[in-house]
Parts: sequence; structure tokens; C-alpha cells
Amino acid sequence: AVTPMEKVMTMLADVQMKLVENGKTSDLAFTNYSKFCSHGKRDLGYDIKDGEKTVEQLTATIAKTSSEIDVSTSKLQELQGAISKSEADLTQAQGMREKEHQEHQNAHGELGEATEMLGRAIKTLSTKVKPSLLQQKVDGDVLLKALGAVVDAASIPYKERESLMSFVEAQNYISPKSQNIVSILEDMKMKAREELNTMAVAEKQSLHSFLMLKQSLEMQISADQKEMDQAKLLKATAQQEKAVAEADLEGTEKDLANDKESLKKLELSCSQATRDYEDSSKSRAEEMDALKKAEKVLAEKTGATIQSAAFLQIFGDDLGLGSMGSVVQIMRSLAKSDRGMETFAENVESLMQTGDANADNAPGVFEKVKDMIENMIASKKKEAASEQTKKAYCDEEQSKTKAKLEELSSKKDTL
Repeated sequence: AVTPMEKVMTMLADVQMKLVENGKTSDLAFTNYSKFCSHGKRDLGYDIKDGEKTVEQLTATIAKTSSEIDVSTSKLQELQGAISKSEADLTQAQGMREKEHQEHQNAHGELGEATEMLGRAIKTLSTKVKPSLLQQKVDGDVLLKALGAVVDAASIPYKERESLMSFVEAQNYISPKSQNIVSILEDMKMKAREELNTMAVAEKQSLHSFLMLKQSLEMQISADQKEMDQAKLLKATAQQEKAVAEADLEGTEKDLANDKESLKKLELSCSQATRDYEDSSKSRAEEMDALKKAEKVLAEKTGATIQSAAFLQIFGDDLGLGSMGSVVQIMRSLAKSDRGMETFAENVESLMQTGDANADNAPGVFEKVKDMIENMIASKKKEAASEQTKKAYCDEEQSKTKAKLEELSSKKDTL
């Protein structure tokens, strides 16, 4: 049969084994979580570095496109001014050309009519005036008077007579030598024709100059308009590129802030996990040390082992209370390193004092001490279960953090 001491020793051994198993489980979980922390910090560090580089690139793109927009805007204003000036010059040239052409038409018509009038006058005078009168020599000073007499003699109509007289007067004709009336009129007619030819040449030259200027201005306007279209396209492209870069920058800065916040949380979580692991490891070591000391003291005082049946000898032949003091001494020695064992020893001592008052209660006291030892073992098991709960919490936090990292990694791949 299994003795009570053997049961106690077995319980102590079971608790030690549980502690060892819990330690292995905790060590493995912490190792895995440490790897997870290391990989998470590394990946987030890469993401942050890439994000900062992207922010720098996008900022440079925004600055570049802003400069291009400013240059394009200035160029467009310059070209618009040049086009407006060319159009104004062309409008002015067209107005001047129309005016010149109208003046030419008026002068050409008047001179043409004068030439025809001189021709009719010469013909009329040659047929209606006596040759002796026509052959009479006149100077410039008496030309109008002589012409008036000849015209009157030819009975030229009044209106045409006035036109002829006005034309001749306007010519302010001065002959180098005395000539007859017909020769003077023929000389005027010839000069009128020469002037008509000169006017025609001038008109042609004026038209040619205008057409050349018009062509030059239109070509300049066309070239400026093409350049203006290109500047508009460059500006629109730069504006679109800038808008995209600004939107990307906003998103990248948000992602970067999230990555930094995630890294901060991960570092805090990993630091806390390290502290928890160190605390639990220290607690297990102290608990293991206390259990080993208890096992050692019990073995030294009683000679009991897991296979021994000598537990009852602690209490003497009839389960007397005289040797109960050795149990208290064992508990007191364990209490030096374990506060729980100190409380336990105090409770045992108090129970023993109750037994000393009534020796008949010795068997009952023994049972109560045994129950207290079993309760202590149960308490240790409960603490071990609590450690498992901490581990489960740690695993859950690790899973959440890992999911967050996978989400961030997915966003990065999408970008």
C-alpha cells in the first residue's frame, strides 16, 4: 500500500515535473515569440525605410511639378502676349492696307478721268479752233488765260471746261520754253499717264509688302499658338502628376505613421513579453528550488523516498505528537526561501499546539496535516495553471500582432 509520505513525495515530484514541462513550454513559446518580434521589427523597419524613401521621392516630384507648372504658366502668359501683339499688328496692317488701297483707287480714278478729259480736250480744240490760234505760243504765266480763251472758242461744255481748268491749275505747270496750247495739254496727258503707271507700280509694291507682312505675322501667330498648346499640355501633365503625387504622399504618410505606431506597439509588447517571461522563469526557479528543498528535508528527516513507506515513523509508534516538531522544523527551513511555506509551517504549528492540548486527537491532527500538504500541492498546481493562462494570453497577443504585420505587408505589396 502507498504510505502518506510516499504520496507526498510523489506529489512533490509531480509538481516538479509540471514545472519543468511548463518551463519548456514557456521557453519554446518565448523563443517563437522572440523570433516573431525580431522578424516583425525587421519587416516594419523595412516598411518604414521604404515609406520614408517614398515620401522623399514624392516630395521631390511635387516640388519638380510645381516648378514646371510655374514655368509653363509664365510661358503661356508670354506667348499669349506675343500672339495678342501679332494679331494687333496684323489688324493694324490690314487697316493701313485698306486705307492705302482706297486712296490709290481714288487717285487712280481721278487721274484716269483727267487723262481722258485731256484727250477729249485736245481732240475738240484740234477740230473746232482755228489753227492760227492753236499755234500761238504761250508761257506758263499766261497759260490759264490762253487756255480759257481757246476753250471758250471750242465751246467745250461748262462742267468739263471747269474740270479742265481746275486740273491744269492744280498741275502748276511750268514749261522750260514757250509752247502752244495743244502741246502743253499733250505734255500734261503724257505725264498723267506716267503718273498712273507709277501709281500702279506703287500699289503693287504696297500690296506685296502687305502680303509678306501678313504671311510673317500669321506664321508667327501659328508658331506661337503651337508652342502655347505644348505649354498647356506640359502644364496639364504636370498638374495631373502633382495631384497624383500629393494623393500618394498623403496615403504614404498615413501608412508610414501606422507602421511607426505598429512598431512602437510591437516593441512595447515584446518588451512586456520579455519581462513576463523573465518573471515567470524566476518564479518557476524559486518554486522548483523550494520543492527540491522540501523533498530534500523530508528525505533527510524521514528517510522517505517515492518508494518508501516510512512516513508514519515520523510520528512514533502510535502516531503520537512528539515527533510532529520535526515536521514543523522542516517547514521552517523551507520558509526561509518560500513565503508560502512559512505560512504553511505556521498553520501546522498552530494545529500541533491544538493536538498537544488533547493527545487523544493525534490521529485527527495527522489527517489535518496531510490535508494541508495536499492543499499546498493543489495550490502549486493552480499556480501552474495560472502560468498556462498567461502563456495562452501571450500566444493570443502574438497572433494579433502577426495578423497586423500580415495586413501591413499586404498593403505594401499592393502599393
